[in-house]
Amino acid sequence: MRDRPSRVARWVRVLLVPTLAAVLTAASGTVANAAADPAPCGVRYQVTGAFPPGMQAQLTITNRGQAEINGWTLRFSFPDKQPLYFFGAELVSRSAGTVTTRDLGYNAVVPPNGSVTIGYLTVLPAPTPTDFAVNDAPCQTE
Repeated sequence: MRDRPSRVARWVRVLLVPTLAAVLTAASGTVANAAADPAPCGVRYQVTGAFPPGMQAQLTITNRGQAEINGWTLRFSFPDKQPLYFFGAELVSRSAGTVTTRDLGYNAVVPPNGSVTIGYLTVLPAPTPTDFAVNDAPCQTE
């Protein structure tokens, strides 16, 4: 004679297990989709010239979003003691290793899939800027 599962065991097997599996699948899909979503912006750093004791570099901001950016602020990590002289952007603030710059008006609009390039001068040896964000949205480094 076979033992029949109790009502509780049947309830768990019939209702709870499929419901729990569906919830976990949905939750893991949400996490996977959130991780796969591209950043709304990208920033490319490129050294464009060196003239000891200095160097020139540029940062290209790319709008990966669907809407144009109308007015931007670029924030990134860079050592405080390293001098910076910008062109194509205004230095707004600099503290605790974070530099904040903004557009100059003529280069404020960045269309979807468009880009704007700014440059700066500094002295050698020059660190690579990191941790970019445009209008407080983290950007992918390209």
